Amino acid sequence: MKHTTHLLISTAVAIPIMANTGTLTVTSMLALSLGALAPDIDEPESYIGRRTRGVSDLIKLLFGHRGLTHTLVGLFFGMFLALLLGTYFIKDHTLIYYFILGYFLHLLEDSFSKSSIMWLYPFTEKTIHFPFYYVTGSFTEAIIGFVAMGIVYLQLTKTDYAFISDPYINFNNLTQLFDVLFNRLSRIFIR
Repeated sequence: MKHTTHLLISTAVAIPIMANTGTLTVTSMLALSLGALAPDIDEPESYIGRRTRGVSDLIKLLFGHRGLTHTLVGLFFGMFLALLLGTYFIKDHTLIYYFILGYFLHLLEDSFSKSSIMWLYPFTEKTIHFPFYYVTGSFTEAIIGFVAMGIVYLQLTKTDYAFISDPYINFNNLTQLFDVLFNRLSRIFIR
């Protein structure tokens, strides 16, 4: 799945959670987004892989793409690392939880791809396949991304969900920010 689709689906799923727990902030969204991209650090040509050269190359060399970072072991390692670093540097567990949620959602989203993932690797190399799936980069994936983008847009403009004051970032008009993001993402999927 493309990084944009991961971001859109994860955001569409997380906004109601954030809104109903009083944690809908820009930094919570950033933590979720980082988690939603993190498993693809095992692919040097991925969005996050191109930004972490060296680390990404080493992870792919050791574990391959959709290897350990796309498993429950990888999720637990990501949780451990997020808790360790987050507790030391951030001290805001909400952001850590959203990073972990983003990571988990990435794995769940990749489970619906044609090649799926090996959830229980290294204990078994079996993949779980669902009766419906998408092919990465296909028209079906574009439709999924477009629907998710529409859901995000509706959640932020047509519901009572509202961003709360962010202790880290101060944006006066977030609706305008998301209108700009929506328009830019529309151009990506409509090309």
